[in-house]
Amino acid sequence: MSLTLEELDVEHYPSGPMVPAVPVWAWIRFPCSAELVAGETFGWTSRAVQVS
Repeated sequence: MSLTLEELDVEHYPSGPMVPAVPVWAWIRFPCSAELVAGETFGWTSRAVQVS
């Protein structure tokens, strides 16, 4: 599940440079719940983080 275009607001919050994978713990939202998962981030804005 991803953020909407309105939530990302890339016009005002552009994505920074892609970086080597950084290990993270992140709350990931699903339609009926949220789970804390181990993952990796490759990029972010001041409002959002890309997690895989």
